[in-house]
Amino acid sequence: MPRLRPMTDHRLGRILGRGGMVAPVRQVYLAYRGPDTRHQAVGWVSPHLIARRLEEGGLSRTDLYPDRFVAGPALRLADRPRAVQLPPGWEGADRASGGALASRLMSGRDGVRLRAAAGRFRDEFQRASCPAAGPVRALAQTGRPQAPSDRLAGLEAGIGTPVMRRLEDLLVDQGTLAALCVRWSVEQEAARALGQAALDAVARAYDLLPAADSPA
Repeated sequence: MPRLRPMTDHRLGRILGRGGMVAPVRQVYLAYRGPDTRHQAVGWVSPHLIARRLEEGGLSRTDLYPDRFVAGPALRLADRPRAVQLPPGWEGADRASGGALASRLMSGRDGVRLRAAAGRFRDEFQRASCPAAGPVRALAQTGRPQAPSDRLAGLEAGIGTPVMRRLEDLLVDQGTLAALCVRWSVEQEAARALGQAALDAVARAYDLLPAADSPA
């Protein structure tokens, strides 16, 4: 099997919307372009993304194999982004920026803390999507180990699903400004603001930035 990358919610939605399927493999899931698990594997999927899609009605169990999933009746309309008017010269601006929007947003005063939070999020996402990834960190409250996908589910419960999706787009898919304008169906300034808010939120959740209402 070729080396496969972790799949974000957005990429999973694109695969499902084109007739793809997900099937369980060693504590996580594997996404396929079609119904045959013998070939066309495209990426690993964390259990917390499957739980998210099930809760939203975006997955349906297959008739023959109930532990496999295809697109559900409520596959999000956001998986089909509307057209957004981008200003002239956006292609050159994207190239000149050096690529990913997240890199630009993390270059300011709190850049070190934001980069630390981004690195931790990427690491957790990678672990959550890896086959047979065991628990690596204990809960501070109980001392019991917790699986990476459960930690991401807990983070999502704290900061909200829309913010989690934007973090995946920013930090895992590493979208450019123009790409995220299209994906989020917003103009450039709004995309920058949404991206910055998502990075600030995960840094606060990891106690790397003070709370929004803190004078620190």
